[in-house]
Amino acid sequence: EVGTEEAGGLGSEARFAAFLSALDAARAQHALPRPTFVVGDVGTTLDTAHFDAARARRMATLAGRHGLLVKGHYTDGVENAEDYPLSGMGGANVGPGFSAVEYEALAALVRLEHKLGKNSGFAAILRQAVVESGRWRKWLRPGEQGKAFEALAPDRQHWLVETGSRYVWTALPVVEARRRLYENVAAHHDADAFVRWCIRRAILHFFHAFNLIGFNDVLRAHLSAEA
Repeated sequence: EVGTEEAGGLGSEARFAAFLSALDAARAQHALPRPTFVVGDVGTTLDTAHFDAARARRMATLAGRHGLLVKGHYTDGVENAEDYPLSGMGGANVGPGFSAVEYEALAALVRLEHKLGKNSGFAAILRQAVVESGRWRKWLRPGEQGKAFEALAPDRQHWLVETGSRYVWTALPVVEARRRLYENVAAHHDADAFVRWCIRRAILHFFHAFNLIGFNDVLRAHLSAEA
């Protein structure tokens, strides 16, 4: 995979075409193998749901002339994910969205434990871990730069904790608080099964949108034929 994940990095079609030509020249000069994917700016960012299908189709055509497939970053929240294969996209990066699904599932379990009169402290501990990690600063908007976390709007704080949760799931205080949360609701809910079900449902959304239903069977048959 080659390219840049920075928004606007290869958004201009002229710049994208120039990059592909320069890549071919560099590969020839240094005897480098051809990559599979080139990352293109197709309008997506981590906090928007916009995918520019028309631009993606043009970029896919350009990349195809060089034997490459276009991959898009920040695909998690797009509303028209079914347009990816229709536009000729070869790949899409997802991941933060699954962590957000995990976060929301755990938030539902926190609400349940509170109804049961219990408190694992999970929500506060997770928030503290995200803030202390400093990762949230990467996603600040221009008008938010330099502000303390607590000075941000409540909806922004929520979003930053949600998207930043993926960086701290394995932090020991978070792991311990999660264990207590699961124990607090165990008599009423299989917490682990519930969280896994939520994530699985999110994954299946992309399987449908990207026309990947039955893909594993096709892949197995292909590998068997090659063996």
